[in-house]
Amino acid sequence: MNCDEWRLFLQDYLSGILSEPAKAAIDRHLSDCAACFAEARAYRQVEIGLAGEPLLEPPPGIADRILARVQRPASAWKRELVRLAAAAGLLVGLGVAAWSTIPREKVQETLRSNVRAHGQHLESWLNRAGVAP
Repeated sequence: MNCDEWRLFLQDYLSGILSEPAKAAIDRHLSDCAACFAEARAYRQVEIGLAGEPLLEPPPGIADRILARVQRPASAWKRELVRLAAAAGLLVGLGVAAWSTIPREKVQETLRSNVRAHGQHLESWLNRAGVAP
């Protein structure tokens, strides 16, 4: 048994509910591993310390208050954020759909008219970008 395997059985070991072969394997590991032995001793001390403490009763209605808080609807800003994200997604989708339906000739014609309208500067930029008409 190694340290990681031992930790899987820690609570059952401390509770004394392991079978004898499993308990013996853990005891062998603890006799060989000082770090795990110290960890087991620390857990045992906490367990002993807590055993002397009285059990506390939870406040009345705590379960209902916790459930009400967990099940509460999202705040207004979260709902608004979701709406905005959905609207942005819809706009992007519509833009892509519209762009893909525009004939290539129309795009090229628009580029040419923009080049003419904006003069040599834009035309030289388009040439450098490799998209000149």
